Amino acid sequence: MIARRRREWRSLSAYIRLPLVVETPVKRELDWFWIGVGLLLIIVGNIFLYWAAAAPVRSLVDEDRVVMAFVLAGGLPLTVYFLAGVIVGRMSADRTVQEPAVAALLGVVVVAVLQYFAGMVNVFGVIFGAPACYAVAYLGGWLGERWQEWSEKRASSNS
Repeated sequence: MIARRRREWRSLSAYIRLPLVVETPVKRELDWFWIGVGLLLIIVGNIFLYWAAAAPVRSLVDEDRVVMAFVLAGGLPLTVYFLAGVIVGRMSADRTVQEPAVAALLGVVVVAVLQYFAGMVNVFGVIFGAPACYAVAYLGGWLGERWQEWSEKRASSNS
């Protein structure tokens, strides 16, 4: 009876390839320190850029160069979210883009609330800009993780 089962298994294994080792995903806690750092970078960066870019954007609108003002007003916050994603993705432990993603999500909400209280509500920015900022931060986090992986491989090959 045992030999017969082994023969059946061998005949099935010729057609079906089963993995020898099954890896189970390890659940990991979020690194709230790096989420806080990313959130701080996003909030401070956006406040600084709103302060620094207000006069140039206003002068571009006054000169009827609205497209250039739109590019400047939209591109600078995207750059802040991207750089925050890269920094958090590079510095956070393990290989995950969860921390930059959570920081970006919280950053989008906090910046929208700050804009509301400052009287700068922009429906277009909330509907289209918030998902774009989140996506750019996620991309930055992914690139930061690739950077971390590359530097770890380089360090291990040098030793």
